[in-house]
Amino acid sequence: MAARKIPVAATDKSQYANFWTKAVDFREAMRQSMASENWNAAALNAVHAAISANDALLVFLHGVRSSSPKHDDAVRLLKSLVKHTDASTNASRLRRLLAAKNMVEYEETMCTAAKARGLAKHVEQFMDWIESLLP
Repeated sequence: MAARKIPVAATDKSQYANFWTKAVDFREAMRQSMASENWNAAALNAVHAAISANDALLVFLHGVRSSSPKHDDAVRLLKSLVKHTDASTNASRLRRLLAAKNMVEYEETMCTAAKARGLAKHVEQFMDWIESLLP
């Protein structure tokens, strides 16, 4: 059976910088929320930082980003397009971050300090890796 095609949006490669700026902004909002112990805001900003950072990398390298409503498709796209020794590790980080999005944004469950700290750690590592691959 053939693998399902991931829907993508073609994007001019020069636009990677806009996605990276968004990622940095969301990360800063996450850090401020962590300092204020606003765990839900910190967690959601971590997720959004990861999404924008992933878009920045894929746009920079390939001029595409996932347009799928399925968040796991962004992880699949990263794994299929980025051939780097740390791609698998960082795809796992992205998967963990995206898995938290539904809980944080749509469910009645509150984010704990421990969960927010874990997400913050993953997004910091993910963004450090991506920054090392961008100009």
